[in-house]
Amino acid sequence: MARRLTEALGLALVLLAGPAWPQAAAESADPSLEELLKRSLPGAARHAEVSTASRFSQSADRAPALTYLVTAEDIRNHGYRNLGDILNSLPGLYLTYNGVFSFVGARGLGRPGDFNARLLVLIDGMRVNENIYDAAQIGPEFQLDAALIERVEFTPGPGSALYGNNAFFGVIQVFTQRVDKLAGPQLGVSLGSDRFVRAHASYGQRLEQGGDWWLALTAFNQRHLPLLVELPPRGLDVEALRQRQWDRGSKLAVGWSQGAFNLHAGVSERRLGFPDVALNSAPPLYVQARDLTRLSYVALQYEGSWGADWDWELRASAQRSLYHRDTPLFDEAGQPQTFRGRALGRWNGAEFKLATQRWAGQRWIAGLEVQHDLIQRLSYQLLGQEPLQESWGTDRRMGLYLQDELSLSENQQLVLGWRRDLSRYSPGSSSPRLAWVWRPNENASLKLLHGSAYRSANLFEFDLNLGQDQPMPAPERTRSTELAWEQALGGGLHYSLAVHQARLRDLITLDTERFTFDNQTSVKSRGIDIGIDQRWPGGAQLGGTLSLQRSHDQQGQRLSNSPTTLLKARWLQPLAANWQLGWQLLAMSERRTAIGPLAGHAVHHLNLLCRLQPDTELAFGLYNAFDKRYYDRTDPEGPPLRQEGRSLRISLTRRWP
Repeated sequence: MARRLTEALGLALVLLAGPAWPQAAAESADPSLEELLKRSLPGAARHAEVSTASRFSQSADRAPALTYLVTAEDIRNHGYRNLGDILNSLPGLYLTYNGVFSFVGARGLGRPGDFNARLLVLIDGMRVNENIYDAAQIGPEFQLDAALIERVEFTPGPGSALYGNNAFFGVIQVFTQRVDKLAGPQLGVSLGSDRFVRAHASYGQRLEQGGDWWLALTAFNQRHLPLLVELPPRGLDVEALRQRQWDRGSKLAVGWSQGAFNLHAGVSERRLGFPDVALNSAPPLYVQARDLTRLSYVALQYEGSWGADWDWELRASAQRSLYHRDTPLFDEAGQPQTFRGRALGRWNGAEFKLATQRWAGQRWIAGLEVQHDLIQRLSYQLLGQEPLQESWGTDRRMGLYLQDELSLSENQQLVLGWRRDLSRYSPGSSSPRLAWVWRPNENASLKLLHGSAYRSANLFEFDLNLGQDQPMPAPERTRSTELAWEQALGGGLHYSLAVHQARLRDLITLDTERFTFDNQTSVKSRGIDIGIDQRWPGGAQLGGTLSLQRSHDQQGQRLSNSPTTLLKARWLQPLAANWQLGWQLLAMSERRTAIGPLAGHAVHHLNLLCRLQPDTELAFGLYNAFDKRYYDRTDPEGPPLRQEGRSLRISLTRRWP
């Protein structure tokens, strides 16, 4: 694998050093904000506006941490199908998949069994990690269709000083498109070689009274998915198994704004089918198991001001998550039964934020966040009977944060932040942050960030320990230091370099022998992210990131599912007659697991995009173009699962002005 990574890296460096395209002339000066956003690599666009790193909009080169951007233009150019595809293109992140849930690892920590609880995901400022597993859903079940995403910001590193629980390794914020992009009817259809069908429709309108509204609907269906385990037990009918493995879902999202008011709401549902076999019957009896994931939310935002010096913002939201799996069983008399595991969560949230620049050279923000967990329920039962096991809870959480951005000089800022979080079931946590930003010239910036973060045990971890008469794990904590340098060299060339190290204490870990969660004493993590991006006036783009990372425990042992090297590259080349070709490389080094290693791999994706008319696009996406066989192990002791093979997807999108 090391040789393959070296070859892939060498190819990327050769292309970066001297591409043979005629567009390599001097880049025009003073690009617009829209152009800058469209140009973003999976890296920082220096002068684009970002808000995740500091909770207010500011130029990326002034933000107190590197913020990586993926825009709607990137999504179209490279054929990203969902949020998981987008995150997989970003430095330091890597995905694994078990056929139901997409797991994302960050900076070398993504062990089997984790549910993305150490990354906080926001939609337009609203946290969407659910309240049972603290899970961040990033796969096809994510609340927004990729066609509705305006941009995604990823700010790595501890973010608890502003965002509290779960902002352990970073914050991911998804921004929804506004009515200027959604005005009029739009329709999109996709067909895949893997029996995939998707339809997306939206409509937006500006009102005469000055407001606007939009609505979007998506539905998808995939029949006869390939089996993740390549060698089922001998004597079974493979085709009968495949026919019982399917994936379908739908999403509805609406938005409305009037003056200072903004309202968003949405619901998504994903249903999965899985084969199961009654091996004690002759011949074997094939039955259907089913999964359901349903997520819904409604969020209201109002912005106001007090005089010329004070701005304030009020947000309120209500969310619900439901997950259950139905597994067919047969009793001793051979009668069919259904076993259901169910997780239901409901919660309300509110936030008040106040910002001012009343005092010269300072920008203050202060905020109060509250979350009321109305329902947290886990149950296991045979349908039609009383639950065999049931646990439930309610919680109230409150967080108070304060941040001051102090201008030391024209080209230096000092950022001081602090947050205090309280919860009914976990001890209070304080999260400080210190950041220094120096811009020696308009084309370069140096950022030093030191901060801390925490994550409390969730209901699932608490419930598992309670069943074994074990105490609730203590909150896990991290303290991290990062130094980042980024520079534009002219001629469309930009690079970034970030060095980070962290110490994780009391890491909540599954003991596979006792099947309880314990606090692992200490983990150390360190790494470096190198990014480079070249743009040419004719539209050609070439970028890449190399992440070198190591996470190990007190005995010096590497963590499970922790690759030491991630290499990501992408290339966009305009062709004749409004055609363009996008290429993406995702490469990962070998990973260790509890029952054996997983080989490294390199996967290539291609996307051929044609703008037939100003409002019509045709795309041909070829995923895993060379049909690379690679595997993940998402269960600590489960078998290796084969990941997606080669597939072709054809998409047609039409917009009527």
